[in-house]
Parts: sequence; structure tokens; C-alpha cells
Amino acid sequence: MAPTAATLSPTPSPARYPTPRLHVAQPYGRSYVEVEKLIASRAGYTLMDWQVDGLRDWSAVDADGKWVHQRCGDSIPRQTGKSVKAIVHAVTAMVALGASVLWTDHNYSTTCEMLERFRDIFGHHAHDASRGKREFNDMVLRTVSKTAQEAIFLKNGGAIHFSTRTKSAGLGFSFDMVIFDEAQELTEEQQQAILPTTTSGRLKNVQFVFSGTPKRAASNATIFEDLRRQAAEGGEAASDLCWWEWGVDEVGDISDESRWRTANPSIDEGLANVAAIRTAARQNRSTPLAFAQEYLGYWLPEVTRESRPVIGEDLWSRTEGEMPAGGRRGIGVRFSADGTGVDVAEAALRPDGTAVVAVAVHAPTSAYGLGRLSDRLAERARRDVGLVAVDGRSYAGALEQMLAERRVPPKAYRLMSASDAVSACAMLASSAADGTLLHVPNDGLDPAMAGATRRQIGKSGGWGFAGDGEGPVTACAQALWALRASDRDPTRKARIG
Repeated sequence: MAPTAATLSPTPSPARYPTPRLHVAQPYGRSYVEVEKLIASRAGYTLMDWQVDGLRDWSAVDADGKWVHQRCGDSIPRQTGKSVKAIVHAVTAMVALGASVLWTDHNYSTTCEMLERFRDIFGHHAHDASRGKREFNDMVLRTVSKTAQEAIFLKNGGAIHFSTRTKSAGLGFSFDMVIFDEAQELTEEQQQAILPTTTSGRLKNVQFVFSGTPKRAASNATIFEDLRRQAAEGGEAASDLCWWEWGVDEVGDISDESRWRTANPSIDEGLANVAAIRTAARQNRSTPLAFAQEYLGYWLPEVTRESRPVIGEDLWSRTEGEMPAGGRRGIGVRFSADGTGVDVAEAALRPDGTAVVAVAVHAPTSAYGLGRLSDRLAERARRDVGLVAVDGRSYAGALEQMLAERRVPPKAYRLMSASDAVSACAMLASSAADGTLLHVPNDGLDPAMAGATRRQIGKSGGWGFAGDGEGPVTACAQALWALRASDRDPTRKARIG
């Protein structure tokens, strides 16, 4: 079922559903939608027009076969069949592209429900004669049924893993696609824990799918809301994004069934359980807002707010510790954008596996000097530093040349790519959140870390630290990443004989 030129379809079908409240998509000419439709029918699903058109956007590709939309969002009421759309897309990615997919939910009960729906397609295990579709079960290499590690692996390299979201994913796998089901419950900490698992996907073609209903009142989850804001505002921040949304502009009369049809694209196609919606409306007479959000796609008016710190003063103050003596180190070197400042931080591991970061240098580049910095880094690379991670275009290249002149092994230093920087920042934030990071108090680092917010890196949802004096913050993230990313250990002496 591999996609071919003949299966790439740019032609939309005539719409037979209510007009979306908000639809955003980037220009494209080709899509795997015909493959999606074929796989859906063989998996036992009959797609409705709105699902087909949504999958056309999700599976759009450019001339190099890369996803046009690295981020795909659906804000669609309950009782519509939006999960079917995501299931079909995940199965297509696995079967046709050999993609490794992570399906993640807020609640374990929902995770189990989704797992069973995939077992109805692929079977419970390889050579399962009693469950699944035969042609899909024939593709299964093996399955894992251990609680919280459930997965299906295909012979073509495709796979799907199921996980309930936590602050620390700890999955141990790399993914090409992440499906965030129940996306309205997705928090920043949970996304931070998952993002590093996508930086080394085998296909080098990552996509994130967010499927949910409007964010509930009093919820502290912000990712889905922020995604919707980007879709509505457009511009560069939305250049990798597609968004489908049905909903109403006000709570109104929740018993008015004519309004249900404007918010639910499945009612006229017969899929939506209207009787269940009527029951829900009766049960929510005293709380119409809840019904409007769940079944009518009503979003609360947005409250203007300042950017929240990624880690914050309270959490950061609880991570104080001391740098351990001895052992392998990682160093991060961060030059400011204009090259006037340099920050150097180092990281080390304690015996219990907790990492400790500390700022070593926070100074003007001209005052500290590249020569002095190069000499010091060369000496440390020979003694106890496994990797020096360097970022900042202004002087990074010059430092690289000076380290080479000092015969520092090439494996001992690295100019960080954008994906490296994204991984480093996510690693620092998630490590602080899950209690596996400590820091040595520092007058330059601590206030900067307490107020550090985000800035976008690239077009795939990646971010770096921003804010006043973020240099020490980013240097610490680089140092931690350097410590974790390299197994080079200059403290291990060669044995002779």
C-alpha cells in the first residue's frame, strides 16, 4: 500500500457538511488522501466527506514527500467521529510509510479504548486468527501487551505505541508522528516530555496531530488553545499548520437542535448519535456552558495574559544542589546573538543519576577572550569533559576553528543544530519538572531561569528559551544535553596489556 504518484490526489470532494467555523491550510498540490480512503475501507471504516477533506489536508506533501502540515489540529465536538479520522491517519502512516507513531491520551481508560480499536484492525498478536483484519494482521511482526507499554510493531518498520501522558514520558523510542488525543488536556510539561522523542525519527519527517474539544473553564492546559490562536492569527507562526474547527459563537439555547447541525458535521450524515446528544442537553440544563463546550464546540473568550515562565521561580528554587566531585562532564557555550556576551555552563551526574548544572562564565566576550576560552575548553576536554556543545552563530565557527587548532578531538565538540537546541531546552525543562535536575545557585542564572519564557525555533513546534538574560539558561540546557548526548569519557584511562 505504499503511496505512488497515482495515489497522490490534490482534488477536494464537493462539501456536504456545515461550513467550518475556522479552517486553515497551507497551499499544496498533492496528498495521500486516496491511500487514506483505501486503507480506511479495508480497515472497516466508511469515511464521511468532512473526514476525507480533513485527511486530504493532513496527508498533504510537498515535492520532496515531506508533510506540508507538520502540525494538524481538530477542534470538533463530541459525537462526530473525530477519532476515526486520527485512527485512519495513524494506520496509513504505519502501513504506507513505515512510520513509528505515538498515540497519547490524557486518561488511561481512553488509551485502553484506542488500543482496542487498533487491535480490531491489526489483531491482538501476530497470526491472530480470531481478531483483526487478515491483511493487516499479516503485516504484524509482534505486539506488546504489558501495561503502559502497549505497542504494535509491523514487518515494514512501522509501529504504534500507546501512552497516557505524564510529566516525564520515559518512552525510550523515537517517533515520526505523535497523535495527541484529548488535546484540550495537553499541558506544557507533558508536551515537553514528548518532544525529544521526535528529534531522531527514522523518516526525518515528523508530524504532530492534535485532536480535541475546546479547553474547559479553569483548565491549566494551554497547548491546544495556543495552537488555535496561531491558526486564527496566521502569519509565520502558522506556516506549518492546518486547523479544522466546528462550533458556535455563543452558548445560546442548548436545546435548539438547529444549532447542533452548524456545530456537528456528522449529524446530517447519520453518524452522530442525536439521542445521546439530546440526553446530554437535558442533563446539562443547569450547566449549559459545559454542554456548549463539549457538544457545540464553544470556546471561552480568550483572556489576554503574559507569557508564562517555562519553569518558574517556585520550581527552580526547589532544585538547588551541589556539583559532585569527579566524573564526566558536559559543557555548554552560548554566544549572544550579537556576539557581545558569552555564557558557559557545565553539567555532571550524581551517583543516583540526577544531573547538576552550574554556570561557570557569564561575561562580555571581549573581556573573557576566545583564546582563553579555547585553552580552557581544550584542557577540560582532555581531562573530564565528554562533549562541548556550542551555540550562537556570531563566534561559534571561530571557536570551532580554535578548538581544532588545539587538537581537541572532533567528537569532543559540536556546533548545535536547531533540532539539537530544541532537544536541549525541552530536556532541561522536563528534567526540572520530574525531579532529575539540580542546579548550583547563581546570581545570573536564577532570576533569568525564574522568568524565562519561550521563543519559536523552526516550524515543527520546537522552542528555545527567551527573556532577559537567557544566556545562562540556554548554556545550562546545552551543558545538560552535552552530558546526556555523548558517551565519550576522557576520565576512563586506556588500559595496556
